[in-house]
Amino acid sequence: LRFCKATPPPPPIPARDTKMADALDKMTKQLAAMSSKMDEMANEIKALKANGGRDPPMPPPPGQGPPPPNQMEAVRNEIATLLQQKQFQAAFTKAVSTSSTDMAVFACSRANVNEVLGGNAPQLSQTILLCLMQQLGAALLNTNAPDILNLELEWLQEIALTLNPTDHTIQRHVPAVLQQLTGSVNQKMNQGNPQMRRPMLMLLQVIRGMQVS
Repeated sequence: LRFCKATPPPPPIPARDTKMADALDKMTKQLAAMSSKMDEMANEIKALKANGGRDPPMPPPPGQGPPPPNQMEAVRNEIATLLQQKQFQAAFTKAVSTSSTDMAVFACSRANVNEVLGGNAPQLSQTILLCLMQQLGAALLNTNAPDILNLELEWLQEIALTLNPTDHTIQRHVPAVLQQLTGSVNQKMNQGNPQMRRPMLMLLQVIRGMQVS
């Protein structure tokens, strides 16, 4: 008789990655709610324009406000210090752990993407890469400055090329994040910025490759 070897169990997920995975679940739900809210707002704006702009302005959507300015500044200083010390994993973990997508953009603006993600050994874990992809995708929708938009697209492109969708620490989260990112890129393209169309199409091509791999 021939016996098959039992498949060894997967290695245990480190506690830190488990916490980040839980946070990623929460962020995925929040972004899905944000996307739904944006669709509602877009429809209301269209209705408002059709009505000649006579309706009163909508109140701001309910939700948790940003952290106090002094707290945000302290976090920025901590991230900047960690980046200067080349502690990239710690710096980006701090950035994506905040409730502000601006902090993720700030961290990217203070780091060299080739130094962080280039070479054969990226400096960020797969969990942090996926969290960063999610937050940059959310930030993309509200970015109008060309230099910041270029920065976000450059990082998203490199993250997409570096991310391993089959990694056991992120595998179950990858489809939702890629779907949200695809939606964000398509919405941004519909805003009609011709200079950004080519890099956005390139990013979508990489995302499609990840979805079928």
